[in-house]
Amino acid sequence: MDALGRVLIPENMLKRCGLSKEVAIVGVEDHIEVWDRARWEAFAEEQLARHDELAEKAMALERSSAAGQAAGAPGDVKNV
Repeated sequence: MDALGRVLIPENMLKRCGLSKEVAIVGVEDHIEVWDRARWEAFAEEQLARHDELAEKAMALERSSAAGQAAGAPGDVKNV
């Protein structure tokens, strides 16, 4: 850390990690990650698109499961 409180990343680490002048600092559970800003934005967009896809699949499964329960599965015992 320098006198202004900035975190200094050694030049060899910048090159090794592919970091440019603009970075994104991301909090992840119990640690932080430092990403090249352009790479982070691309990754975040990809994950957001995947999230929507997975959410749609989960909702379809939920609807399918609810419909199956409402119809009653063969062998279900019902109290009368």
